[in-house]
Amino acid sequence: MSVKFEAKLLVDQATAVKFVSFFLDRSPKSYEACTFLASDIEEPGGLKLFHIETQCGLPEPLFSKNFRFSGRVFIYHEDLFTPEQAGEWHRLYEKNNMFLELRGQDYLQLESLRREAAHATAKP
Repeated sequence: MSVKFEAKLLVDQATAVKFVSFFLDRSPKSYEACTFLASDIEEPGGLKLFHIETQCGLPEPLFSKNFRFSGRVFIYHEDLFTPEQAGEWHRLYEKNNMFLELRGQDYLQLESLRREAAHATAKP
C-alpha cells in the first residue's frame, strides 16, 4: 500500500534558506510515511529533486539550489497520532538535523479560532 502526499519546497529570500512541507492524506500507512520522510530529505525523494527559479522583480533570478536547507520540515496530516509517536518523530528528525512541525486537525482548529478572533476584533 502506498501513501499519497504532496511535497512543496519553500524558500525565504530574506535569509536565503529553503524548507519543505508535506501534505499527507489519511492513510493506514501515515506513521510509516512520517518515519520515511525523516530518513534523508536532502537525498532520496527529497530536496535535490525539487528546484525553484524565480525572478521576483529582481535584476538577477534566484535559484533554490543556492539556498541552504534550514532543516525545517512541516508535515500537514489528517490522521491522529499519539504523543508517543510525535515524540519519536521529533527525536528522529532532530537526530537527522531537522526540525519537525506536525500540523494536524488540532492545528487547523486552533488557526481557525485565531482567524475568527482576529476577524471579530477587526470589526468596528
